[in-house]
Amino acid sequence: MTRFNDAQQAELSSLIGRPIPGPYLELMANYPAELNRPYPGVPELISEFELAADPQAVIRLNQMVREEDIWTEEGPWPTHLLVIGEEIGGDLAALNLDEPGFPVERLLHEVAKFKRVAANLTDYIKLLNAIGAH
Repeated sequence: MTRFNDAQQAELSSLIGRPIPGPYLELMANYPAELNRPYPGVPELISEFELAADPQAVIRLNQMVREEDIWTEEGPWPTHLLVIGEEIGGDLAALNLDEPGFPVERLLHEVAKFKRVAANLTDYIKLLNAIGAH
């Protein structure tokens, strides 16, 4: 089940210091079934990484980035970014909560810089659906 319960919502909101955006909660409540498939050539599911389907995994990721100041060149994890998944190679995906539409940023861990990968969650789902598509 991907829906955040009340306790999980409260825990995540406390971690990020603000309410969880409605569009993200709605997406998690209606998680795209097509993402419950493996990456091409490996057994790991896209739903276990790129857009974590498990609310506890989302909470753990947000705890992890806020515990240490090692994530970005600029210092501590930016408070306006809500981690929503982790690419199989280790880059973190996050919603930018300060911008309209909540664009998705990816932390390129090798260079400790962010790159915008989608204008919003809908575009991010399209990007994820393209993984392995021919």
